[in-house]
Amino acid sequence: MAENEKRRPTRGGATAEKTTGLDTAKPTGTSDPVARALSVSTADSARAKTWEPGTVTWTEVQAWAEKPRRGPKDGPCYVLGRLNGKRRSKDAVVSRGVLTLDADALTPADRDDLLDQLRAEGWAVVVYSTASATAEAPRLRVLVLLDRDATPEEYRLLVRVLMHRLG
Repeated sequence: MAENEKRRPTRGGATAEKTTGLDTAKPTGTSDPVARALSVSTADSARAKTWEPGTVTWTEVQAWAEKPRRGPKDGPCYVLGRLNGKRRSKDAVVSRGVLTLDADALTPADRDDLLDQLRAEGWAVVVYSTASATAEAPRLRVLVLLDRDATPEEYRLLVRVLMHRLG
């Protein structure tokens, strides 16, 4: 891969809170990333045998975070990526346009520090509380828009780099 082809989180006006007021992200080489079609696979349950392929925009992903699910952990779910076929497994993911991290072992202070770090990076980011989050034990899902789709190998590397940068 050429030096200028390295994948990185999208730069641009981003927020690390609920998506209200999220500015438009403008990554290098893409005229309008917010309107760019992102591959998604959805199912009624994480245990579903069949996942349906589709596309969403970053704006639609932001809207999902406006109404995070509360209650039982298992319910309608998604993978922001393209699957090879209709089954979900780590080997079936062909590409992903969004990094997904779960921050589960947080204190309220840790949560605030993480949000500050994400704001400082300037990435197009959506952060929302997971279904099992509480005020005493915040649990967050962090979505970081990439400037283009990443292969599974690139995705794993990007997640490690992002985790290292965020501490």
